[in-house]
Amino acid sequence: MRTPSSVMWVMLFVCVGCSQKNKTADDDLKSFIIKDVDSRYNLGFKFPKSIVSIKEMKMFDHLDTTDMDLDWIFNVQYDNPDMDCFYDSLDPRVNIIIKAGPRVDISNKSRSRSYFSVPTAKLNKIFPVESDSVKIVYDSGKKTYKDKTYFKRTYKRLHKTDRASIYYFVSSKWHSALVIVNCPGEVNMDRYVLDFLAYQKKV
Repeated sequence: MRTPSSVMWVMLFVCVGCSQKNKTADDDLKSFIIKDVDSRYNLGFKFPKSIVSIKEMKMFDHLDTTDMDLDWIFNVQYDNPDMDCFYDSLDPRVNIIIKAGPRVDISNKSRSRSYFSVPTAKLNKIFPVESDSVKIVYDSGKKTYKDKTYFKRTYKRLHKTDRASIYYFVSSKWHSALVIVNCPGEVNMDRYVLDFLAYQKKV
């Protein structure tokens, strides 16, 4: 029979082990802040440490590379300065595009964005429709995660059967984000995308 002191030592050991596990998991991630001038909030994402923010690179638009995947995502960032683009330094075929902003209403009704209570976006105005070049292979429908509502669709590029594009539209009370993950096969980015936090800007 264990004494109370031995039980306490076992509990302490378990707690330290759990905290070390969480610390290790968090150490494998890097934080990125997505700033948006039209919103009262900045969004914070955590991605694996191999992910690189193009906006944080110096002179990315003049970088000379023969890698077509890098060239493509650099051009997306250059042509869309209001978006935040990323790529995986271990595999440039993996890239992430984020468009963040206040709660978006793209319905036919004219509403103030200050009193939204539910998303009013029509998904086919946000997500691509099927075509000769892309096919929908997964559609989550409406889902909830913590305080967020989200939709997720996965597309296969028919001319590059090894590539997938995963679209997320995530919305909560005061902010929304469109996140596009282009990758070989299906990479599960749900944890990184849905766990973003909103930080109210200081006045």
